[in-house]
Amino acid sequence: AQHRLADNLQKKMDVRPDNLDGWMLLGRTYMTLERWQDAASAFSHAHNLSPAGPDIAASYAEALYMAESTKFTDQTRAILQSALRVNPKDPKLLFYWGLALAQQNKHRAALQTWTNLIAISPTDAPWMPTLRQYLQRSAEASGIDVAKIKPTRIVNEMLKRKK
Repeated sequence: AQHRLADNLQKKMDVRPDNLDGWMLLGRTYMTLERWQDAASAFSHAHNLSPAGPDIAASYAEALYMAESTKFTDQTRAILQSALRVNPKDPKLLFYWGLALAQQNKHRAALQTWTNLIAISPTDAPWMPTLRQYLQRSAEASGIDVAKIKPTRIVNEMLKRKK
């Protein structure tokens, strides 16, 4: 039934290619169905329509990451970097950027990114258990003591402004 829904939505999008919400819905539907390449294609359309739109670049990068067998390509890293310049506090972007860094064995930078993410996230955020797992893995792989990594100055300033 979901596959039929996705196929029907795809047909509608072929007729209305400028419908941003439709592309995002189609991308999310494909993600649910684990049709990673189709999801990446849908999010690519959304990204072309609104590169700085909330959650668009992060969803696109996530779909590309899954479509590439959980690997980051130069294209995916470029999408993440560009989106982070526009929205440096987006949790999903920060999570995947840290993961991209860790995959390149840039563990210190990954740990810094994730430490910043933890600092700006609510303690009960749904991504915290996964984030802590990746943080631990990266720390073990690099032999870096996570306790010695503090949020960067920019994050501390953001937190002060919140109070």
